[in-house]
Amino acid sequence: MKSLKKLALATAIAAAPLSVNALEALDDEFLGDVTGQEGITIDKEYMNTIEEFKYVDGDVDGGSVSVKNIDIGNFSNQYGGFGLFTPNGTLSTIQENGMTIDAAANGVVIGGAAIGAEADILDGSAFIGNAAAYTALVGAGNEDPVLLAQAQGLDSFNTAKNGVHAQAVLAGTADASGNFLNALGNTVTNDEGQLVKFRSNFGDGKDTRIGGIEIGNVAGTQNSSIGSITLLNTSNYLTANRLVFLGSGRMGAISNAQLGAMMVTSADQYIRTETKISSKDDGTTGVVIMSEGDIGAQAAFYTDEDSDALGVNGSAGNQVGVLGLANFRITATDTLSQENLTDGTGTYLRGSVSTTTIDVEDGKLSLHQIKDGNTVLGKIFVGDVNAAASLTAPQGILGGIAILGNHWEGTTKIYGH
Repeated sequence: MKSLKKLALATAIAAAPLSVNALEALDDEFLGDVTGQEGITIDKEYMNTIEEFKYVDGDVDGGSVSVKNIDIGNFSNQYGGFGLFTPNGTLSTIQENGMTIDAAANGVVIGGAAIGAEADILDGSAFIGNAAAYTALVGAGNEDPVLLAQAQGLDSFNTAKNGVHAQAVLAGTADASGNFLNALGNTVTNDEGQLVKFRSNFGDGKDTRIGGIEIGNVAGTQNSSIGSITLLNTSNYLTANRLVFLGSGRMGAISNAQLGAMMVTSADQYIRTETKISSKDDGTTGVVIMSEGDIGAQAAFYTDEDSDALGVNGSAGNQVGVLGLANFRITATDTLSQENLTDGTGTYLRGSVSTTTIDVEDGKLSLHQIKDGNTVLGKIFVGDVNAAASLTAPQGILGGIAILGNHWEGTTKIYGH
């Protein structure tokens, strides 16, 4: 029973929203310096630590729960965005750049920031013919199959048989510098005019760590921590590799035709979220909030503190979690809408979306909500996060889950009685 409760807790954390962009109050002095502009842009760099968050039940014999040593920032240092994690690295700041606030015809539009850093390019040219040098750099067992094949002097995209790169053959190939090549063997540029490259799977995004969870009675003492929860590299940077993984060769969320188009429209760039707060279209009273979520995270896992077993790279060998989380929708145009195309026609990838209409009806507060999106949990594992993340010999993988075309609609009414 105890194990089932812990697994339920870990699953709930993994399924929770991956990022919330809060609006912060702007004082008069700040706003006084923003004049003659169409809108404002906000860049920020931050980290956050909380020593303890404690809840105490109101009953005389009630219990208490403490969540301790919360860190938010950047601590999952790793080589090139793939290979071994260092989930207990030193906390440093994370950057979120380019958040915008603009006036709209009937409200305000908030553009999400670019979270963290871009993913590193998978460039094997420096290691061609020198496999030993490449293995020494990343560590034995952590070699990317494409780069390792290049280091061995092979035609990498024809010989790589595992990992996401095996699926690259479905949409095209790449040259030794990691440039994506279409079916005609030509390089591809994205909507921002940049060369699309095969990069590491994830950018260096925001990390969140809950160091300990303690449960006890208010009249006594709390027990030792039952475990910790870690969420690594929450980011809205979308690489070509992530698109390939989501495609028909692995999870079936994107068709081959869509995959080729999205290499141009969506690959190797930040997928910016938007939030629009406006009045109702029919002019009646009420507020409409349409908002997109960030597209995913690299890993989310729970670590059980009951065992002293150690896994790869000094991490705990008693973990359960997910590698490769993605929340997204497919659209025909790169705009904020409720659209999520499941017929194979969409060519843009954006974050999952929800629309909430807030109104008062018959003396009741009415919240009507519509949600659309797709969710992919790439690899569900038990054991050790680093062993599961190995590109050449992953261990403890149970499988993956794809929830596609998920539409939810409902109304909540709140009133006194």
